[in-house]
Amino acid sequence: MRLHPRTEAAKESIFPRMSQLAQRLGAVNLGQGFPSNPPPPFLLEAVRRALGRQDQYAPPAGLPALREALAEEFSVEPESVVVTSGATEAIYVLLQSLVGPGDEVVVLEPFFDVYLPDAFLAGAEARLVRLDLTPEASAWTFPPCKGPSP
Repeated sequence: MRLHPRTEAAKESIFPRMSQLAQRLGAVNLGQGFPSNPPPPFLLEAVRRALGRQDQYAPPAGLPALREALAEEFSVEPESVVVTSGATEAIYVLLQSLVGPGDEVVVLEPFFDVYLPDAFLAGAEARLVRLDLTPEASAWTFPPCKGPSP
């Protein structure tokens, strides 16, 4: 699958570049929230006791170890894996990465309220297809095709 060209500008966040530059120059890194000096041990221990772990921001695409594990599970390259904080963010990232102005997105009705705005922000036109609930089958079905016959 080919990514939309607008994703070229988002290949790398400014944060990893600034962190690498700060490390190379021995500068204080204020860009990503990494402390320049280790926090006092008593503070780290209090955080570990309270949270069971030491927190830090995850990279925008997700923790590398998690991306690598998912890539192995699904037989893809880790660079093609993005971990999101939920379905709403995942749908937005998906549409922004694959859809562009002039494209069409099929949206099955009923739908979650973020689908249309996300398609609109990607520059796409939403094509709504209403699903029918068949009470006797307790299942959703497509309505009869109204398009041209083959």
